[in-house]
Parts: sequence; structure tokens; C-alpha cells
Amino acid sequence: MSAPDELDGLRARDEAGLRVRASMQPTPRVAVRALADGWRRLSFGRFDLLLFARTDFRLAQSWRWAWWLEYRHAGRRLSWTTQLAYEPVRRVALSWQLQHRRLEGSAARRAQHDLVAVLNFTARPVDLLRLRTRVRYDFEDVLDNHRLPQTLWVYIDAALTVRERDALRLRYDLRAFLDERESTLARVPNPEHWLWLEYVFRY
Repeated sequence: MSAPDELDGLRARDEAGLRVRASMQPTPRVAVRALADGWRRLSFGRFDLLLFARTDFRLAQSWRWAWWLEYRHAGRRLSWTTQLAYEPVRRVALSWQLQHRRLEGSAARRAQHDLVAVLNFTARPVDLLRLRTRVRYDFEDVLDNHRLPQTLWVYIDAALTVRERDALRLRYDLRAFLDERESTLARVPNPEHWLWLEYVFRY
């Protein structure tokens, strides 16, 4: 099975390869998943590889912890991610996620290290109302704040079920650009504020 072709969005274009997936649950509290995917561009003779492994742990009734590794031969990128989730009751969920990415550099440039931190909160105080909040911090190339973006993105989303198939949604976004590139320092406005009001009608 070939990997998706990013040129025109076609999955089986000029590629041939093999994909293997495996999953197991050695104990009731531990689950393991792995993926190995290799494919070759027939016209160029270039070989690409994707390796992925993830382990999920149920620490307690309300706590879950997961970590996963991903390696992509294209771009020579290695990422490590860990996530901690807390669900004290059925109507409330809270999770933290931290990711580190390493992009191997060329002979003229050092390796690039990126950092991503995400906080998610979801609540349903009543059946008709859903509240969601997300805070995401991205810092690309943590050793050089003048080359790539450093951003903070926060949004608050409230969805109210008005009728059986209708929903009223209100969302506020804040996006702050924190790096010291010339384009960022000249950016107006910074931070950005976005407000959405949406009514969804289903029939």
C-alpha cells in the first residue's frame, strides 16, 4: 500500500511499498501499537520510510498516560510526544501534551529542535451545553528565535443545542506571535483576536 501522494492528493501515484501494523494489549491497563511503512517513488527511485510506536497506560480510573515516537525518513524528522489525560467524571476531560521534534540539519546547518505544548479542557455541565478550551504553544527552532515562528494560540468554544438538530456556537480565538523575526515585529495586530458566531441547522 503506498503512502498518500502530496503533489495532487492521489494515493496511488507513482508509488509502491509495504505497510505493516501491529497492536497488542499485554495487560488490561497497557496497550501497544506500532506501524512500519516503506514506499518507493518508481520514477525517481527514492525510498521513504515511516516508523511509529505508541504505548497507552491506564494509571487509575481517571488517569491515562501515553507516549509515542515517530520517525520520517523524508526530511529526517524524529518526534517524541507524551500525553497525560484526566477524566474525573463523565462530563469533564482534561489533557496535557508535550512534543519534541528533531529535524536533522544539512552539512551547513545544525539540527533543528521544535517544542509543542498543548492543554485541552472539555466540559458538559448540562446535556445541551458543551464547553471547550485549548491552549497551544509552538516554538520552532528553540535555539534561534529569529528564524521561524513562535506562537501561542488560545481558543474558547461554547456550543448550545437549541433544538434536536440545531446548535448555536460561539468561539473566541487569540493568537499571539512571540518570535523576533522582522515580519513578526512589524505585524499589526499582534496578538490577533477572532470571534465566531455560528448557527448549525441539520435536516
